[in-house]
Amino acid sequence: MRSYKYILFILTLVVSVSMQGQYNPTNPIEPGVYHTLTLQATPSEGGSFNLGTITSYSEGVNINLRAYTNSNFSFMAWEQDGEVISTSASFTYTMPDKNVKLIAHYKYNPNSPGEPIEPDLPVYSTLYLSASPGEGGSFNINSGNKYEVGAGVSLRAYSSTNFSFKNWTENGIVISTSSSFQYVIKAGNPKLVANFVYNPGNPAEPSEPQLYRKLYLEWLF
Repeated sequence: MRSYKYILFILTLVVSVSMQGQYNPTNPIEPGVYHTLTLQATPSEGGSFNLGTITSYSEGVNINLRAYTNSNFSFMAWEQDGEVISTSASFTYTMPDKNVKLIAHYKYNPNSPGEPIEPDLPVYSTLYLSASPGEGGSFNINSGNKYEVGAGVSLRAYSSTNFSFKNWTENGIVISTSSSFQYVIKAGNPKLVANFVYNPGNPAEPSEPQLYRKLYLEWLF
């Protein structure tokens, strides 16, 4: 009987050591890095969410999102950076390694609550800025930024040394003679040019010439 117990003990020890050599759990994701998830309803009275409008998550976390629809509105789609990512009011979103903003689009539709097939999403356009001549000046924003069509953007042109601002042109047409103005974004990726004039400091005006006269003296004897 003792021999039998001894054999069971040895077998248990061997299996335990073998299992310890095979156990290799996956290391968890490093904690402490969080990114912001912002939720927005458009129009704002269209609905609400199962989460707060601003929350924080780490990369790779699966988030169960649900958009609730208010009376007389129908849900259309979820949008991220101008692209539809889901047409279902409820879906699972995986948090990326950055701050993101998701927009839930609704439509006022009291008579027909059914969801439309194609969501009506905002249109974006890229704004390009350039200076003429190139060394004439700079701007308060970067060229190539993307904005929603119809949005207003505050533009300002800064003149470089020995240059003065002239005007803003679009497709060769003057649209403003002020170095700073509000531009409404158009479709088709508009291109604006800030025109400058080379104008070094004017030299000082010459002073009035001084006139000299000679005086001759003659002695009479």
